[in-house]
Amino acid sequence: MEDKAKTELIPRLSERKDLEEIEDASRSAWKYIKTKQRLVLVLLVILTICSLISIIVYPYTYLIAVFLPIALCLLFFLLVFRDKFRADFLKQFAKQNGYNFESIGLVSEIFSSTYLNNIRDPRVNNLITGEHKNHAIKFFEFQGSAGSGKSKREFEFSVSKIETENYLPKIFLRRKNLLNLSSPSFDETGMQELRLEGDFNKYFSSYIVKGDQIAALQILAPDTMAKIIDYGKMFNLEFIGNNVFIYADWLIDDKANLNILHTLTKILIDELELVGKISK
Repeated sequence: MEDKAKTELIPRLSERKDLEEIEDASRSAWKYIKTKQRLVLVLLVILTICSLISIIVYPYTYLIAVFLPIALCLLFFLLVFRDKFRADFLKQFAKQNGYNFESIGLVSEIFSSTYLNNIRDPRVNNLITGEHKNHAIKFFEFQGSAGSGKSKREFEFSVSKIETENYLPKIFLRRKNLLNLSSPSFDETGMQELRLEGDFNKYFSSYIVKGDQIAALQILAPDTMAKIIDYGKMFNLEFIGNNVFIYADWLIDDKANLNILHTLTKILIDELELVGKISK
Protein backbone atom coordinates (compact mmCIF):
# COMPACT_ATOMS: atom_id res chain seq x y z
CA MET A 1 0.00 0.00 0.00
CA GLU A 2 2.88 2.36 0.80
CA ASP A 3 4.46 1.93 -2.65
CA LYS A 4 1.07 2.52 -4.29
CA ALA A 5 0.63 5.71 -2.29
CA LYS A 6 4.02 6.98 -3.40
CA THR A 7 3.18 6.23 -7.03
CA GLU A 8 -0.08 8.17 -6.79
CA LEU A 9 1.59 11.09 -5.02
CA ILE A 10 4.31 11.51 -7.64
CA PRO A 11 3.48 11.02 -11.34
CA ARG A 12 5.52 8.47 -13.28
CA LEU A 13 8.49 10.74 -13.85
CA SER A 14 9.89 8.85 -16.86
CA GLU A 15 6.61 9.54 -18.70
CA ARG A 16 6.54 13.28 -18.01
CA LYS A 17 7.46 15.39 -21.02
CA ASP A 18 8.35 18.50 -19.00
CA LEU A 19 11.29 16.97 -17.13
CA GLU A 20 14.86 17.07 -18.37
CA GLU A 21 17.27 14.16 -18.34
CA ILE A 22 18.20 13.17 -14.79
CA GLU A 23 21.91 13.65 -14.06
CA ASP A 24 21.65 13.54 -10.27
CA ALA A 25 18.53 12.11 -8.64
CA SER A 26 18.85 14.05 -5.38
CA ARG A 27 19.30 17.40 -7.12
CA SER A 28 16.51 16.67 -9.58
CA ALA A 29 14.19 15.75 -6.72
CA TRP A 30 14.86 19.05 -4.95
CA LYS A 31 14.38 20.98 -8.19
CA TYR A 32 11.10 19.14 -8.74
CA ILE A 33 9.91 20.05 -5.24
CA LYS A 34 10.70 23.73 -5.81
CA THR A 35 9.04 23.92 -9.23
CA LYS A 36 6.26 21.31 -9.20
CA GLN A 37 5.46 20.77 -5.52
CA ARG A 38 5.08 24.30 -4.17
CA LEU A 39 2.67 22.98 -1.54
CA VAL A 40 5.62 21.31 0.17
CA LEU A 41 7.42 24.65 0.39
CA VAL A 42 4.29 26.35 1.69
CA LEU A 43 4.04 23.74 4.43
CA LEU A 44 7.70 24.29 5.26
CA VAL A 45 7.07 28.03 5.67
CA ILE A 46 4.06 27.36 7.89
CA LEU A 47 6.05 24.94 10.05
CA THR A 48 8.85 27.48 10.33
CA ILE A 49 6.44 30.20 11.49
CA CYS A 50 4.97 27.78 14.04
CA SER A 51 8.48 27.05 15.24
CA LEU A 52 9.22 30.74 15.76
CA ILE A 53 5.98 31.17 17.71
CA SER A 54 6.89 28.17 19.85
CA ILE A 55 10.30 29.67 20.58
CA ILE A 56 8.66 32.87 21.86
CA VAL A 57 5.95 31.17 23.88
CA TYR A 58 7.93 28.15 25.09
CA PRO A 59 11.62 29.17 24.93
CA TYR A 60 12.92 25.99 26.56
CA THR A 61 11.57 23.81 23.78
CA TYR A 62 13.20 25.77 20.97
CA LEU A 63 15.38 22.85 19.82
CA ILE A 64 12.37 20.62 19.22
CA ALA A 65 10.41 23.48 17.71
CA VAL A 66 13.15 24.25 15.19
CA PHE A 67 14.48 20.85 14.27
CA LEU A 68 11.34 18.68 14.26
CA PRO A 69 9.63 20.41 11.30
CA ILE A 70 12.89 20.45 9.34
CA ALA A 71 13.48 16.78 10.08
CA LEU A 72 9.97 15.87 8.95
CA CYS A 73 10.39 17.76 5.69
CA LEU A 74 13.79 16.23 5.02
CA LEU A 75 12.42 12.75 5.76
CA PHE A 76 9.57 13.36 3.33
CA PHE A 77 12.05 14.51 0.70
CA LEU A 78 14.43 11.59 1.17
CA LEU A 79 11.92 8.75 1.45
CA VAL A 80 9.51 9.80 -1.26
CA PHE A 81 10.90 12.14 -3.86
CA ARG A 82 14.53 11.02 -3.93
CA ASP A 83 13.67 7.30 -4.07
CA LYS A 84 11.26 7.87 -6.93
CA PHE A 85 13.71 10.00 -8.85
CA ARG A 86 16.48 7.45 -8.31
CA ALA A 87 14.29 4.68 -9.70
CA ASP A 88 13.51 6.77 -12.78
CA PHE A 89 17.16 7.73 -13.09
CA LEU A 90 18.12 4.04 -13.22
CA LYS A 91 15.29 3.30 -15.62
CA GLN A 92 16.61 6.08 -17.84
CA PHE A 93 20.12 4.55 -17.70
CA ALA A 94 18.73 1.14 -18.68
CA LYS A 95 16.86 2.58 -21.65
CA GLN A 96 19.87 4.56 -22.89
CA ASN A 97 22.04 1.42 -22.88
CA GLY A 98 19.48 -1.00 -24.32
CA TYR A 99 19.10 -2.85 -21.00
CA ASN A 100 15.99 -4.09 -19.20
CA PHE A 101 14.66 -2.64 -15.96
CA GLU A 102 12.57 -4.19 -13.17
CA SER A 103 11.60 -2.36 -9.99
CA ILE A 104 12.00 -5.49 -7.84
CA GLY A 105 14.63 -8.23 -8.18
CA LEU A 106 15.24 -11.62 -6.57
CA VAL A 107 17.38 -11.98 -3.46
CA SER A 108 19.03 -14.95 -5.19
CA GLU A 109 21.12 -12.41 -7.11
CA ILE A 110 23.50 -12.24 -4.13
CA PHE A 111 23.47 -15.91 -2.99
CA SER A 112 27.04 -16.48 -4.18
CA SER A 113 28.33 -13.27 -2.58
CA THR A 114 30.38 -13.82 0.58
CA TYR A 115 30.52 -10.06 1.21
CA LEU A 116 26.74 -9.79 1.62
CA ASN A 117 25.91 -13.22 3.02
CA ASN A 118 25.64 -11.99 6.63
CA ILE A 119 23.08 -9.32 5.78
CA ARG A 120 19.61 -9.99 7.16
CA ASP A 121 16.25 -8.99 5.71
CA PRO A 122 17.79 -8.63 2.24
CA ARG A 123 15.99 -6.70 -0.49
CA VAL A 124 16.90 -6.29 -4.15
CA ASN A 125 15.37 -3.33 -6.02
CA ASN A 126 15.77 -1.46 -9.30
CA LEU A 127 17.27 -4.40 -11.19
CA ILE A 128 18.91 -3.66 -14.56
CA THR A 129 19.88 -6.57 -16.81
CA GLY A 130 21.86 -6.57 -20.03
CA GLU A 131 24.87 -8.01 -21.86
CA HIS A 132 28.39 -7.04 -22.81
CA LYS A 133 30.15 -9.26 -25.34
CA ASN A 134 27.57 -12.01 -24.71
CA HIS A 135 28.21 -11.99 -20.96
CA ALA A 136 25.26 -11.20 -18.69
CA ILE A 137 25.64 -8.09 -16.54
CA LYS A 138 23.30 -6.82 -13.85
CA PHE A 139 23.05 -3.66 -11.78
CA PHE A 140 20.82 -3.51 -8.73
CA GLU A 141 20.30 -1.96 -5.32
CA PHE A 142 20.69 -4.15 -2.25
CA GLN A 143 19.48 -3.26 1.23
CA GLY A 144 19.48 -5.10 4.55
CA SER A 145 20.71 -5.07 8.13
CA ALA A 146 23.21 -6.76 10.42
CA GLY A 147 23.36 -7.13 14.18
CA SER A 148 20.55 -6.44 16.63
CA GLY A 149 19.54 -3.99 19.32
CA LYS A 150 21.90 -1.06 19.76
CA SER A 151 24.47 -2.72 17.50
CA LYS A 152 22.04 -3.10 14.60
CA ARG A 153 23.27 -1.46 11.40
CA GLU A 154 21.46 -0.77 8.15
CA PHE A 155 23.30 -1.22 4.85
CA GLU A 156 22.61 0.01 1.34
CA PHE A 157 24.60 -0.96 -1.74
CA SER A 158 24.64 -0.44 -5.46
CA VAL A 159 25.94 -3.65 -6.99
CA SER A 160 27.23 -4.63 -10.41
CA LYS A 161 27.27 -8.33 -11.20
CA ILE A 162 28.96 -10.17 -14.07
CA GLU A 163 27.86 -13.72 -14.83
CA THR A 164 30.36 -15.98 -16.56
CA GLU A 165 30.43 -19.57 -17.82
CA ASN A 166 33.91 -20.12 -16.40
CA TYR A 167 34.76 -20.79 -12.78
CA LEU A 168 36.87 -18.03 -11.21
CA PRO A 169 39.12 -18.32 -8.14
CA LYS A 170 37.84 -16.58 -5.03
CA ILE A 171 39.38 -13.12 -4.71
CA PHE A 172 38.20 -10.25 -2.55
CA LEU A 173 39.53 -6.73 -3.02
CA ARG A 174 38.72 -4.43 -0.11
CA ARG A 175 39.31 -0.75 -0.77
CA LYS A 176 41.47 1.18 1.65
CA ASN A 177 39.77 4.32 2.94
CA LEU A 178 37.79 5.54 5.92
CA LEU A 179 34.45 4.77 4.30
CA ASN A 180 35.08 1.10 5.03
CA LEU A 181 33.94 1.88 8.57
CA SER A 182 30.38 1.64 7.21
CA SER A 183 31.00 -1.63 5.37
CA PRO A 184 29.88 -5.06 6.62
CA SER A 185 32.47 -7.46 8.00
CA PHE A 186 34.08 -9.85 5.55
CA ASP A 187 34.64 -13.50 6.51
CA GLU A 188 38.33 -14.18 5.89
CA THR A 189 38.16 -17.83 6.99
CA GLY A 190 40.39 -19.95 4.78
CA MET A 191 41.80 -16.90 3.01
CA GLN A 192 45.12 -15.11 3.09
CA GLU A 193 46.20 -11.60 2.19
CA LEU A 194 48.08 -11.30 -1.09
CA ARG A 195 50.71 -8.61 -1.53
CA LEU A 196 50.82 -7.34 -5.10
CA GLU A 197 53.28 -5.32 -7.13
CA GLY A 198 53.15 -1.60 -7.83
CA ASP A 199 50.70 0.79 -6.18
CA PHE A 200 47.81 -1.66 -5.94
CA ASN A 201 48.41 -2.31 -2.23
CA LYS A 202 47.94 1.42 -1.55
CA TYR A 203 44.33 1.20 -2.67
CA PHE A 204 43.24 -2.37 -1.89
CA SER A 205 43.76 -5.18 0.57
CA SER A 206 43.66 -8.35 -1.55
CA TYR A 207 42.47 -11.69 -0.15
CA ILE A 208 42.64 -15.09 -1.87
CA VAL A 209 41.98 -18.70 -0.90
CA LYS A 210 45.13 -20.28 0.46
CA GLY A 211 46.99 -22.00 -2.37
CA ASP A 212 45.26 -20.04 -5.17
CA GLN A 213 48.03 -17.50 -5.66
CA ILE A 214 48.90 -18.52 -9.24
CA ALA A 215 45.26 -18.47 -10.39
CA ALA A 216 44.70 -15.12 -8.67
CA LEU A 217 47.75 -13.54 -10.29
CA GLN A 218 46.50 -14.62 -13.71
CA ILE A 219 43.39 -12.50 -13.11
CA LEU A 220 45.17 -9.63 -11.36
CA ALA A 221 47.53 -8.94 -14.24
CA PRO A 222 49.38 -5.59 -14.16
CA ASP A 223 47.13 -3.97 -16.80
CA THR A 224 44.02 -5.19 -15.01
CA MET A 225 45.22 -3.84 -11.67
CA ALA A 226 45.99 -0.45 -13.23
CA LYS A 227 42.46 -0.21 -14.64
CA ILE A 228 40.90 -1.26 -11.34
CA ILE A 229 42.83 1.55 -9.65
CA ASP A 230 41.69 4.05 -12.30
CA TYR A 231 38.00 3.12 -12.17
CA GLY A 232 37.41 1.03 -9.06
CA LYS A 233 39.22 2.49 -6.06
CA MET A 234 35.90 3.63 -4.59
CA PHE A 235 34.47 0.09 -4.76
CA ASN A 236 35.00 -3.35 -3.21
CA LEU A 237 35.31 -6.22 -5.69
CA GLU A 238 34.76 -9.95 -5.42
CA PHE A 239 35.56 -12.72 -7.89
CA ILE A 240 33.84 -15.94 -6.89
CA GLY A 241 32.61 -18.99 -8.79
CA ASN A 242 30.81 -17.89 -11.94
CA ASN A 243 30.36 -14.30 -10.80
CA VAL A 244 32.19 -11.02 -10.39
CA PHE A 245 30.65 -8.49 -7.98
CA ILE A 246 31.45 -4.79 -7.71
CA TYR A 247 30.08 -3.20 -4.55
CA ALA A 248 29.41 0.49 -3.95
CA ASP A 249 28.66 0.97 -0.24
CA TRP A 250 25.98 3.54 -1.02
CA LEU A 251 23.03 3.91 -3.39
CA ILE A 252 24.35 5.50 -6.57
CA ASP A 253 22.00 8.23 -7.75
CA ASP A 254 24.16 10.29 -10.09
CA LYS A 255 25.24 9.75 -13.67
CA ALA A 256 28.98 10.27 -13.08
CA ASN A 257 29.38 7.45 -10.55
CA LEU A 258 27.00 5.14 -12.39
CA ASN A 259 29.02 5.59 -15.58
CA ILE A 260 32.21 4.73 -13.68
CA LEU A 261 30.61 1.54 -12.34
CA HIS A 262 29.32 0.66 -15.81
CA THR A 263 32.72 1.28 -17.41
CA LEU A 264 34.54 -0.84 -14.82
CA THR A 265 32.07 -3.69 -15.38
CA LYS A 266 32.79 -3.75 -19.11
CA ILE A 267 36.55 -3.38 -18.53
CA LEU A 268 36.61 -6.43 -16.25
CA ILE A 269 34.88 -8.51 -18.91
CA ASP A 270 37.41 -7.34 -21.51
CA GLU A 271 40.34 -8.07 -19.17
CA LEU A 272 39.06 -11.53 -18.18
CA GLU A 273 38.74 -12.36 -21.87
CA LEU A 274 42.32 -11.23 -22.53
CA VAL A 275 43.80 -13.45 -19.83
CA GLY A 276 41.67 -16.38 -20.98
CA LYS A 277 39.59 -16.63 -17.80
CA ILE A 278 36.28 -16.27 -19.62
CA SER A 279 35.35 -17.26 -23.16
CA LYS A 280 35.17 -14.68 -25.91
